[in-house]
Amino acid sequence: MALSLTLRTSRAVLSKYKPSLLYLSYSDGVQVQRRYSHGKSVYKTEEAKKIRFYILNRFIEYLKNYDKILEKNFPTTMKTYRTFTDGIKYFSLDTVEYFKIVMMLNTAGGNYSKLLRREIELYHQMPKDMIKVAPTLIFSALPFALYFVLPLVYALPKQLLTSHFWTPEQREQFQIAYLKDRLLHNRQAFTIPNKFP
Repeated sequence: MALSLTLRTSRAVLSKYKPSLLYLSYSDGVQVQRRYSHGKSVYKTEEAKKIRFYILNRFIEYLKNYDKILEKNFPTTMKTYRTFTDGIKYFSLDTVEYFKIVMMLNTAGGNYSKLLRREIELYHQMPKDMIKVAPTLIFSALPFALYFVLPLVYALPKQLLTSHFWTPEQREQFQIAYLKDRLLHNRQAFTIPNKFP
């Protein structure tokens, strides 16, 4: 009982004092503890609040302009990144449209006569595109894998990506190559023989 009374009185005495700052100092080789008490916290003053507000605003402005900083320092990397993110957007829109077409065709009375030419092309092309892009999208979703996937994928865009992810220059180049390939095979069908029987 005497111990609990002593503890209560020491708590009451300690609660009367303001929090103090304790630091160690050395004088004549002897360690001395000194206490300095102050009434107000350094972190709650108006100057400290202004400094915190200024630093926070500068950090937010930096984050807002971060993409511009990256574009200035790494233009080709940012162009590739933007092409990839735009490709994901276009691919997801076409995927949603594809599933709408599939649902419409699977309902009673759904047939090709109700579809537009672009929708029919999308209906036939999208399953191939989904299979072609699936590994790239799965690996790019892994943490920090995008740093390795993007250079690899854009090194071989015709083999690993669909037209959603191609740059306009690549799209034009690959369409010309595809047309030349088709004309090469068609030329043999339409050749006129030199000798008539």
